[in-house]
Amino acid sequence: MNILITGYKGFIGNNLIKRLNKQHSIIGIDLKDGNDVLNKEYIKSVFNSNNIDVIIHLAAIAGVGYSVEHSEEVLTNNIIGFDILAKAAIKYNVKHFIYASSSSVYGDDGTQKSPYAVSKATNELQAAMYSNLYPNIKFTGLRFFTVYGEGIREDLAISKFIKAMKANAQIHVYGDGTQSRDFTYVDDICEAISLILESDKDWKNEVFDIGYGKSTTVNELIDILKGIINPTFDKVVYEGEKSYDVKTTLAKPNKLYEWFGFRPKYNIKEGLTEWMNKMMNYTK
Repeated sequence: MNILITGYKGFIGNNLIKRLNKQHSIIGIDLKDGNDVLNKEYIKSVFNSNNIDVIIHLAAIAGVGYSVEHSEEVLTNNIIGFDILAKAAIKYNVKHFIYASSSSVYGDDGTQKSPYAVSKATNELQAAMYSNLYPNIKFTGLRFFTVYGEGIREDLAISKFIKAMKANAQIHVYGDGTQSRDFTYVDDICEAISLILESDKDWKNEVFDIGYGKSTTVNELIDILKGIINPTFDKVVYEGEKSYDVKTTLAKPNKLYEWFGFRPKYNIKEGLTEWMNKMMNYTK
């Protein structure tokens, strides 16, 4: 199978390629190579040069907080980039368009709280529209829930917490630490995508949550990390909460199980322990 992965040098993309490249032919697009999904001529050349069966669209400008200050950039890249790629998929008879959505689409009480969240909710609407107009291509949206693991971005909370604990430096928590997230280990994300990719089920347009199915508060996360990294750590500083942060995220994983028999393997403690063990092995 010939698979085009956008954002293949990103956190999830890099982990996914390790899973898929032994069985499939991978074509990668990434802004880090100077190749932008907004470049229509470049996208056209990629499709003209390759017989692509499946697209896994991970490329996006991420970051809830970043999107508040850079809304035009985020909305343009994430919405128009999706549209350009979807139209190319339709024109070149791609069989399956898989794309990254986000837990942020749920917001608080169903209201998105950032331009990033709006861009991902719009992607889901775009997929629904195109699946109705062009029924020969199936669309699959994947709502990722707070993914962590090898290669995670350094600006994310878990990365900052780990770095601070190792250096015995301060951790800054926005809010009182009772806000919670459904943390999902990247290996579980890749396993779910692999199962969806290989499935012989037929559908037009579906969206799936990919998360563990249990929320962990920030305070609980810190305690777990302390137990793994630095049991005596006590340098937590609480600051004002961010208006764009949702209070809680919690995946509904039953649909993935009903369709593909998938259940996440790692709870937050198991995933963090597995990841830390890998990091220790790399430094030996």
